[in-house]
Amino acid sequence: MTTDQPTQPTETDESTTDRDELPDEESETHRQSSRSRRSFLQTTAVAGLAGLGVGSGAVGSAAAAGIPTPWLEVDGNLLRDPDGNKVILRGVNVIDPARAAEEWRKNIEPLIELATDPGEGWHAHVIRLPMQPQDIGDHGPGTAAPTPGFSQAELQNYLAEYVDPAVDAAEEVGAYIMLDYHRHYPEGPDWDSPALDEEIRLFWNEVAPRYSDRSHVIYELYNEPNTPYPGAGDPTDDVGVTDPRAEENYLYWRETAQPWVDLIREHASRNLIVIGSPRWSQFTYWAGEHEFEGDNLAYAGHVYAHENLRPLSTYFGEPSEEVPVFMSEFGYGTEGSPYLVGTNEVEGQQFLDLFDAHDIHWQVWCFDHTWSPGMLNRDYEVDSPHGRLFKERLREKRNDDLPASAGGGDETPPSAPSNLAVTETGSESVGLTWDAASDSGGSGLATYALYLDGALDHRVTAGTTATEVSGLLPETTYEFAVSAIDGAGNESSQSDSVTATTNPPASERLVLNDFDGDPAWADSRNELGNWCGAGSFANDDGEVADGALVLEYDGGWLQSYVRQDVSSFSTLNLQVRGADGGEESAFAVELGGGGGVLAEITDDTIGTSFSTVSIDMAAAGMDGASPGAVYLDFWSGDGTNGTIEIDEIWFE
Repeated sequence: MTTDQPTQPTETDESTTDRDELPDEESETHRQSSRSRRSFLQTTAVAGLAGLGVGSGAVGSAAAAGIPTPWLEVDGNLLRDPDGNKVILRGVNVIDPARAAEEWRKNIEPLIELATDPGEGWHAHVIRLPMQPQDIGDHGPGTAAPTPGFSQAELQNYLAEYVDPAVDAAEEVGAYIMLDYHRHYPEGPDWDSPALDEEIRLFWNEVAPRYSDRSHVIYELYNEPNTPYPGAGDPTDDVGVTDPRAEENYLYWRETAQPWVDLIREHASRNLIVIGSPRWSQFTYWAGEHEFEGDNLAYAGHVYAHENLRPLSTYFGEPSEEVPVFMSEFGYGTEGSPYLVGTNEVEGQQFLDLFDAHDIHWQVWCFDHTWSPGMLNRDYEVDSPHGRLFKERLREKRNDDLPASAGGGDETPPSAPSNLAVTETGSESVGLTWDAASDSGGSGLATYALYLDGALDHRVTAGTTATEVSGLLPETTYEFAVSAIDGAGNESSQSDSVTATTNPPASERLVLNDFDGDPAWADSRNELGNWCGAGSFANDDGEVADGALVLEYDGGWLQSYVRQDVSSFSTLNLQVRGADGGEESAFAVELGGGGGVLAEITDDTIGTSFSTVSIDMAAAGMDGASPGAVYLDFWSGDGTNGTIEIDEIWFE
């Protein structure tokens, strides 16, 4: 047995993933703009993917050639479907979906389509999706993200823009998807640092519940925990994987990472969790002897052409006899660092022998042309020895060890949802509601699927019978339908469809008064150049202080003329505060022949700090086409006296 040496990881953003970027001009030619999943689905549904070089089918066209993706359960060292069949997942790694969208590459949806398209000779049944902190936080290629590397808002935007479409695309084509928290060297930091703990908890608190109802989603806890490990930084200290010090280090890792596993499981009761290990997930050997606590857990191993991790059967085959093992990164190339250089005849055959002898799940690295070792060229054709070898192996195994059913013997779809209706429309969104479906097959309702113009837009969990479709175009008519999906993956027929036309685009704010001194309140002119004024207040016609109009009222009036059509706006707004709060009953607001006491025409209230009180003009009977003037009447309220301050009056 060779001695074990710490080795470098498979790729870093600077040295191996981006060093052969195209020149700027050529790069721009090849760059594909970031597009939403909606635009992708609508485009491909009509024109196919020929223009993207992926074949001629739209998303969903490969679904018949895909596989069922029911919930999987760990049984000893195996994964089984609900009918008890042994399942082995074989597939590829793709790249970070944000990187796919923003660089000269295919977007993530057509990349997943290609990897699962039998018409192109690809038969991946699982897609591993790296999710990198430097991309989540938009730090750029070649950078080491700080810790934490992203905010909650940045993570939420990243998931909505890039990961949701990938999860949906995998489901469309019939494939599992591994969502991989992809921290790796040289980003660091040490896996036992408090700052990293904060980032991991932030990540999984958002990700775990988001896809907890999706049976085809697998969670990979942590791509490659690196340091601390025994011998790190000391080339004279050769600590092998089987060394007792490595075992001690693995136990410390288990103690550190167990709360993260528990956190995921709190949010996601059924999704399979894959757990890495120190030294770039090379300590898989100890997983069989020291399992984590919890159900449905599997363990990751990463190896390339490392001589110190041969024979593979010792370091990865032996633990796979005790626990499920995912070789979630492996491969080799023809150039680069020694640990990356290999051949089909030697390293390739070693991997094939390992997978033939053991029930190991594998995801070859990398279904890309730049992240090394890449399987493809820039035309997305297989263009490496290991790419050709494992494309052929995927083809050979395309019908082996697959889930046999959608789960549990339940083949009865739910009833179709009924009474789909439009509840509201905006310029870029439509609200919908429907009556619940029922399920008689035994697996229970899981989700509702919302279809937009015939294409799947998004899902909502069972128990929710309302949603909003956003990201639409103004003044455009859309058709909507909804179906129900049970826990076994059976989908009902779609509901009767409804149509809705979005509103015209919202106009800019139209400010009537902002009391900023230009024009001055004493000039009796508002921001539109029209007359305005007030009277009969305890402080006469009011006074402006610190950019707000102060009105001490025991009766009184304020009038500000509009004298232009404001029917394109929907609300009349006041930025206001009161001395005591609750002053919304003290005065009426009138415009264009409509209005009333403020408390009766809005649900908003006045507090002691400035806040916006919005009046729905149509609901209040205000005619925006002939508005006249905004009139505040302090004799028509509840007869109390007090003080309010108005910071701004505007239409929106």
